[in-house]
Amino acid sequence: MSPAPADAYLAATEALRGTTRWLVSAAAGVGAVLVAGLQLTGLGSLGRGELPRLVAAFAGLIVALAAVGYMVLRASQILTTEWVTLADIEKDIFDQQVRRSAQGDTVERRKLSDRFGRLRDRRYRLRAAMIDGLKERLEFIAEELFGSLATSVPDLYAQLADANEAARRSPGADPARLAAELSRAAGTVVAFANFYITKEWFKVLRRQLAVASAVVIAGVLVFAYAANPPVP
Repeated sequence: MSPAPADAYLAATEALRGTTRWLVSAAAGVGAVLVAGLQLTGLGSLGRGELPRLVAAFAGLIVALAAVGYMVLRASQILTTEWVTLADIEKDIFDQQVRRSAQGDTVERRKLSDRFGRLRDRRYRLRAAMIDGLKERLEFIAEELFGSLATSVPDLYAQLADANEAARRSPGADPARLAAELSRAAGTVVAFANFYITKEWFKVLRRQLAVASAVVIAGVLVFAYAANPPVP
């Protein structure tokens, strides 16, 4: 079976990245409008006896600004994600299997200092889950992506390396045609893998933006309430 074209996956990936760019602009714009609409002059009317309100107002402002910065940062991280190659896919799947086999030995040797890396561990767990999902999905649609050319992604990578080596040794029509066929199949796998990973990160981003938006609104409301005491 002929390899599926990669153009559709490339277009879908670019559409997701375009939506992410729009989210970056929208989050920054909405955050700027909210912060610009805050009555900062109201802080000057707070007297010494209203120190708790002053502290609450500054806390709400800082939280709102931090949440806006977080939204922009998380969305921009998707745009700066490196393009995954066929070798990266094979390596990630292999490394995932090795880490799982050694997981039982490392859990017991955890130290207290490892707790500071929870955020990094969470991101690693998310990527590990994505690699697992990608592996399952590639196995499910293998016939569509590379058909009778290979049985799996590692097999496709190995055959591509052998075909390129054969084409270099004897630059004839048959070795070059096989290498080109395997290269097209590899390109389709790579395009699908990047689309899948971008889509999964986009799902995570939507949840994070929803939480961050709620934090921004809460910070703005706290500031508005604290900076505007009731008039006697």
